[in-house]
Parts: sequence; C-alpha cells; structure tokens
Amino acid sequence: CAAPDGVQAEMVDTDPERFFRPPYVGHLGWLGVQLPGIDQAELNAICREAYVAVAPQALVKALPPEPGA
Repeated sequence: CAAPDGVQAEMVDTDPERFFRPPYVGHLGWLGVQLPGIDQAELNAICREAYVAVAPQALVKALPPEPGA
C-alpha cells in the first residue's frame, strides 16, 4: 500500500509481524501488510490512506466521509 512519508518506518518498527517493507516498492515508502491477523476496519483505513496518498486531489475530495467522521 502507498503510505504517507514516515508511516512505513513507523509501522514496521512498531509491529514488524504485521507490517513490512515490500520488495521493489519498499524503497519508495510503500507499506506491506500481512493480511492474516488484521481486522477489516483497520484494513479499510490502511487502504483509504493509501488511496489518499496517491490519488489526484479532485478524486480524494469525491470520497465519501470516513465512517464515524
């Protein structure tokens, strides 16, 4: 997943059993996620953040509000 600056290092350092630096795109700051053991709400948040990190601003503005926001 694409990740904002600094997020990859923070997640990998904090929880290396669930998050990793993926080959080929890890040097660009992307975040690898081990799917077993991650709940759907957290995965949804990670995917949304990844989309926001790379999508054009006009598309980000068109996203529905986050649940609970």
